[in-house]
Amino acid sequence: MQTEEAQTWHDYLRNCCLTDASETGRRDLAFYVDYAFPRFMTTLEYLPNHPGRVLELGANPYYLTVLMKKLLPYELELANYFHENEDTLCVHEQVLVNQKYSETHVFRYREFNVETQRFPYPDGHFDGVLFCEILEHLTSDPVAALAEIHRVLRPGGWLLVTTPNLARYGNIVKLWLAQNPSDQYSGYGAYGRHNREYTYPELQRLISRQGFAIDRLEARRIHTHTHRTLADLRMWIVTKLKPARFHEDNLFCLATKHGECPVLRPAWLYRSLAAEQLDMADG
Repeated sequence: MQTEEAQTWHDYLRNCCLTDASETGRRDLAFYVDYAFPRFMTTLEYLPNHPGRVLELGANPYYLTVLMKKLLPYELELANYFHENEDTLCVHEQVLVNQKYSETHVFRYREFNVETQRFPYPDGHFDGVLFCEILEHLTSDPVAALAEIHRVLRPGGWLLVTTPNLARYGNIVKLWLAQNPSDQYSGYGAYGRHNREYTYPELQRLISRQGFAIDRLEARRIHTHTHRTLADLRMWIVTKLKPARFHEDNLFCLATKHGECPVLRPAWLYRSLAAEQLDMADG
């Protein structure tokens, strides 16, 4: 996408706002658009550009949804989880308004917890699933979420996972400075923070064992780093001395459903489970 076109989309998203957002929520969203926009643009590079029924998990606040609606030939179905509704079959609605461009988007979604609930869709229902910036928020059972994604995808369907890279340069520098790279506690509850981030090899290992063939897995630099402070200078040194493959900001993984999805949890990722629930060979 050309720079001028990207700037137009950035301006468009900056002028979008959920009608039910609180004052705090509006401030958070304004910051979020500016911070996340480079990731949105990178995510679009990985999305297959052909028609199909596509599930976007964690669609709220719908900025990536809007871009897909505008730019890709998808029949989108949306899902969120706000800790509020147990009825996974109930269809909810949120409205995104853009006053500058005189547009209103009405988004309908279902609500369920991807770790603990069965997805309210039949087997093989989707051609593609977006699992973007969710994996790091999960608190207890990422394998359960990936197993359900595998179930609702048709054979040969695609999965796009994006997630922050635990081994990114910024975290390396924080540890170097004896600072804690872990995420802060969130006023939005347990799912409002990053509970468990992944490295490049970990994400590769997790997705591959869950019945997916990886088509493309990359660590990408999303934000431009300057070098005006001591921490920035050290980041520059680390960048020059270390191979970039594993240490850029975010991980992007495009995979295809291929083979069976195992039930056992890998011992390298889980503990304190019954022995019959763990795959000790994957430890």
